Amino acid sequence: MSQFHVLTIAETDRSAEDSVIISFRQPPFGRIHYLPGQYITLRFEMDGEVHFRSYSISSSPRLDTQLAIGVRRVEGGLISNYLVDQAVAGMELEVMVPRGRFFLDNSVKEDRHIRLLAGGSGITPLFSILRSTLFNEPNSTVSLLITDRLKERVMFRKQLLELKGMFPERFDLQIHESGIKGRITKELLDQFISKERTGSSSLTFLCGPEGFMNACQERLLAGGIPESEVFRESFTETVDEATRRPLVSGKTRTVTIQLRGEEYTITVPPGSTVLDAAMDRGIHAPHSCKQGTCASCLSTLVEGEVVMAKEEALLDFERERGKVLACQAQPVGDGVYISFDRKTEHDQN
Repeated sequence: MSQFHVLTIAETDRSAEDSVIISFRQPPFGRIHYLPGQYITLRFEMDGEVHFRSYSISSSPRLDTQLAIGVRRVEGGLISNYLVDQAVAGMELEVMVPRGRFFLDNSVKEDRHIRLLAGGSGITPLFSILRSTLFNEPNSTVSLLITDRLKERVMFRKQLLELKGMFPERFDLQIHESGIKGRITKELLDQFISKERTGSSSLTFLCGPEGFMNACQERLLAGGIPESEVFRESFTETVDEATRRPLVSGKTRTVTIQLRGEEYTITVPPGSTVLDAAMDRGIHAPHSCKQGTCASCLSTLVEGEVVMAKEEALLDFERERGKVLACQAQPVGDGVYISFDRKTEHDQN
């Protein structure tokens, strides 16, 4: 079963500097389902090479007929800059089914306070969570602190101001221009965290550069926010190959991969992962962060045994159903068979 859809761009919005909001038409049959905060992975073929990039969904599943993502220009970024400059209505893109552990469940029947802290383009998944909460949880409140270099660069700024006007009592909005006021301070974070809001419970979502999220999380925990109530999203790809070590001793192993209905037999040297070996063979398996955090390479271990350096992205029920992360999986012995095509119930989100 294919994990990809071919979606057509319905419209683009470049109202924020150096970024674009891309809205896709939903398929006429088999609507793509997702949760507020999740992401999709796009597949591109350029100059004979295949590239995968993940972008957070900014639309809200219960409110919007189209599926939208936000993309910001990145210095030297091949795909992001192409989309910012070239994406137009009518263009078709290959899109992987939505995934991600960073989401809000709006089916919870309780009044709560949702804190959102966004750095730059980190507003993208938080915008989905924000709108979903305001419209689907009539008694919940939301606080959003977003920092960007200048207000002209703030993605969704017009929509955020409109939401503030619609929900003045339930939505607390704070925009920090770091290019004018300097970097966000501990004092500002502490002030934001300490604001009293209604609700029987609270959740906090962070998205942005790693340094920003680390600073926010430090202040949240120092302010008494339980770590279990703090969630963060990251797609940073910073794998240090010099520090990679084999998790299992021994020799090169043979692994069979099933991908888009085809089977491939590859060899995996000690210290290498299934994903690395597949990419070395020119097999374009889906991936994004390569750190075991985003789950874009989620796959099913059909036969054999693997070990993983990191598996935080796996849920308990996925482990029980044999799910593994190809970017972390190192084979134990020969006869390992991994399928990217077999699905669990969670993959249908």
